Amino acid sequence: MKLARDAKIDGFVMNMGRNESTNGKQLDDAFIAATNLGNTFKIVFSFDYAGNGLWLATDVIALINKYGLHPAYYRRGSKPLVSTFEGPKAAGDWPNIKDKTNCFFMPSWSSLGAAPAWRPGVTNGLFS
Repeated sequence: MKLARDAKIDGFVMNMGRNESTNGKQLDDAFIAATNLGNTFKIVFSFDYAGNGLWLATDVIALINKYGLHPAYYRRGSKPLVSTFEGPKAAGDWPNIKDKTNCFFMPSWSSLGAAPAWRPGVTNGLFS
């Protein structure tokens, strides 16, 4: 992260597959490293719904609530910015996830194209 910051990179989007054994340790390490940089380097979660299948909403909520208020987590206004890689079949989970986490949701549902990916009441924007 220090090398990235020194190269004028502001942060990383952490793409995470469901049930990856390394998620917990890697996330803890990433936030420790960001803290060591004075929280000037930001982290955003991207939940990968394509690699290992659909995430459970309860797992997404738990991770956002655990890290979303960390000073190194990137926020849009007061809301932690959260994305996905694919996962439009789980679109119905996101109103509840947003309610439980107060996140700003910008999925990458590129497989749908922009117009069908935009879902009023579900998405706050789109990510590519």
